Order: sequence, then structure tokens, then C-alpha cells
Amino acid sequence: MEVIDKPRGTARVLLNDELLLTDVPYQLTVWREAGRADVRLNGRLDVSFDAAMRLMESPLMLTLALDDGRSFEFRLTTTTGRITNEQTR
Repeated sequence: MEVIDKPRGTARVLLNDELLLTDVPYQLTVWREAGRADVRLNGRLDVSFDAAMRLMESPLMLTLALDDGRSFEFRLTTTTGRITNEQTR
């Protein structure tokens, strides 16, 4: 596993182009497996239980738009804010 970046800050959460949440504190680990080009993502959002439940209801991948212009597709996996870009469900 090669860690590419460990960004943290505040971001926006979108579903398609619809803004769901703003100023969400996050911590991410962006990495890739050796010999693979696809980037993996694990991390945490600091959201309320109610907000987490709403985000977990989405059958589609959400977008985390970072303040530095990067964006990552993700799925919220727990009500404590854990996120990943794994597409299994």
C-alpha cells in the first residue's frame, strides 16, 4: 500500500450536483495498492447522527468536494462518519 496523501480540512458533500452539506470537517487517507492505478480512499467526516443517517440512505456514491479543488466519490459506511470509495454494498 502506497499512501498518496492525508488531507484534512472542511469540504462540501454533494449528490450529483445537489449540495447536501457544507463546511464538513474531514480526515482522509488517499492510497493505492502496489501495481494498481486506481486511487483508494478511507476516512472520516465529522457529521451528526441525523446527517449520517441521511447520507447513508443514498444508493448512489456521494461527492466530497475539498477546498483545494479536488473531489472524491465516497460512501458513508457508519453513523460515526466513516467513509470509503469502495463500491460494494
